[in-house]
Amino acid sequence: MILGVVYSLATPPLEASDEFKHYPYVQYVQTHHELPVLDLETCLATSDECPWLQDGGQPPLYYIVMAAATSWIDTSDLPTLRRMNWHAFIGDPSQVCNKNLVIHLPEREAFPWRGSVLAIHLIRLLTLGFGAGTVVLTCLLARDLFPGRSDVALGAAALTAFTPMFLFVNSAVNNDALAAFLGCLDLLLMVRLVRDGLEGPLPLRRYGMVGLVTGLFLLAKLSGLAALIFLAFLLSWVALRRRSPRPLLVGFPIVVGIAAAMSGWWFLRNWRLYGDPTALNVFVAIQGVRPGVPTVRDWWDEFRTFRWTYWGLFGAVDVMAPRWFYTLCDLFTLVAFLSLLRRRALRTSHLALRAIPFLWFAILFISVLRWTWIYFSFQGRLVFPGIAGISTLLVAGVLAWVPPRFRPRASVAIGLTFFVIAAAIPFAVIRPAYVLPEPLTLADVPAEARVEPVDVGGGIRVVGWAFTPQAVRPGEAVELVVYWEAVAPDGGDYIGFARLLGRRHELAGDVNRRPACGMVPTDLWRPGQVWRDPYR
Repeated sequence: MILGVVYSLATPPLEASDEFKHYPYVQYVQTHHELPVLDLETCLATSDECPWLQDGGQPPLYYIVMAAATSWIDTSDLPTLRRMNWHAFIGDPSQVCNKNLVIHLPEREAFPWRGSVLAIHLIRLLTLGFGAGTVVLTCLLARDLFPGRSDVALGAAALTAFTPMFLFVNSAVNNDALAAFLGCLDLLLMVRLVRDGLEGPLPLRRYGMVGLVTGLFLLAKLSGLAALIFLAFLLSWVALRRRSPRPLLVGFPIVVGIAAAMSGWWFLRNWRLYGDPTALNVFVAIQGVRPGVPTVRDWWDEFRTFRWTYWGLFGAVDVMAPRWFYTLCDLFTLVAFLSLLRRRALRTSHLALRAIPFLWFAILFISVLRWTWIYFSFQGRLVFPGIAGISTLLVAGVLAWVPPRFRPRASVAIGLTFFVIAAAIPFAVIRPAYVLPEPLTLADVPAEARVEPVDVGGGIRVVGWAFTPQAVRPGEAVELVVYWEAVAPDGGDYIGFARLLGRRHELAGDVNRRPACGMVPTDLWRPGQVWRDPYR
């Protein structure tokens, strides 16, 4: 909880994962007391009238809860707070600055918070409660899968709690946090359903509880449909092992019936409005599709993004942790996976139960692959509905290589390592990406960078640039710095551009964005200010 608050304070409003779309959905429900309707023509034409974009078609539970929690706040200032930086380097962590999705005014976002800023911080705090619940579920699941192994339970709970991306998502306005909590709760209940179902008949209320949670899951994220499919498979297996059709013919209809009673109204609404119970037809139409079939190289490159966005890739998928962190996480995963190949690890009476979180992860992973086939969305945070099982299996796999008497210490070491990294990231990685540049004066421009002023219109001129002559190969970066002076700015919001020309003056690369690192638009410049502007 403490680390989550730190992550929340380090991330400016609307800069967390898709928060610029999720919060307008909440705010619309709060102010209109109804769900938004996705109008394809409006959403494709202007984001001002459709600020939630495709996410307005997401299941509504999270947004209804948060709208109720913030109903007492006047959030009419959202349009002025949500001034978008449409040239942000979304999905490109290799670029310098210009990470911000929104133009920020410190005086409007400073404490004491008010209006939409207050609502966003309150929702972030409430969302963090779902994350804390997921940590508890991880501990409970680990105890069920590895009875008597407190080292696994402690290590798994710590790994979930201190995974930087998990902290980032759960300290944001984002329905993925509720989906992760309900997905992990569903997983825990399914494990217990299989465990107890193999021993004898289960009371009907046990199926009813799973149906209740699955219904809530469906109203939080469409991943709930995958949970229903997986549950059908598990109950079929239990029925086969017990040689009794009761789990499948009695238990599964109870689960489906309760889940449908809770969530069916939303699917019927979508069918009536969009002709698709899931609303994916308009979701995809607004989001867009890939221009072609992904190649093997595409899959490999995006699998790297999948790993990074599971462990920690922040902002608009453009703020990276240090590279060594991803290498460390890859090695940690590899060591855990290799333990599954050891024969001794497979000799256990709990093998069937331990396969359940692995299969649940596999189903979530395949669903992400399917979605990535449609659009560029291979993001690891989308499998967080299974993070309780993932953390448990990873820690158990790593500890399998450690002699039993050293396992408690190894578990603590795992937790402390990830804690230290997670605690440092807000200060070393996230916050620096959003520090506003300070204006300079002409005297601050280095002598070697000064040039005869060049008027570029709008009352702005170039007074210097820094560039090192160099030989470069395709794929290598070229960096330069431009110094702009606001002489008599006319109040226009201008875009700066840099173009790199190669042999025969062919275009080799270009950058288009607002000057001053994309963070201070030219309509906010004052006469006499000089802005240092790096480009890559």
